[in-house]
Amino acid sequence: MPVSLAVTRVGTNRLQVSISVSGTLQSVSWTPAASFAIEDANGTAIGGGVLTLPANSSTSVFYLRKVSGASVTVPLTLTGSFGTWRTFVGGGQNAW
Repeated sequence: MPVSLAVTRVGTNRLQVSISVSGTLQSVSWTPAASFAIEDANGTAIGGGVLTLPANSSTSVFYLRKVSGASVTVPLTLTGSFGTWRTFVGGGQNAW
């Protein structure tokens, strides 16, 4: 499998998302919604629904913050040397 994904609770309403790939990872994209925010390590929201990575990256770490609702599911599209890979992150009520 070319993609490895791990999600870890790191605070109230905040999950850390770690992605590693065989090859290079160019971008991670999602459709923004009012129920969540995708953030960098400093807690700054990443706008536009796209995280573009530096050249030759094989890993990415970002954070998913639940803004509203009991559960959040965020479909992700990863693009890189492996082509396009679709997955999702999030959690139900007990994940937060």
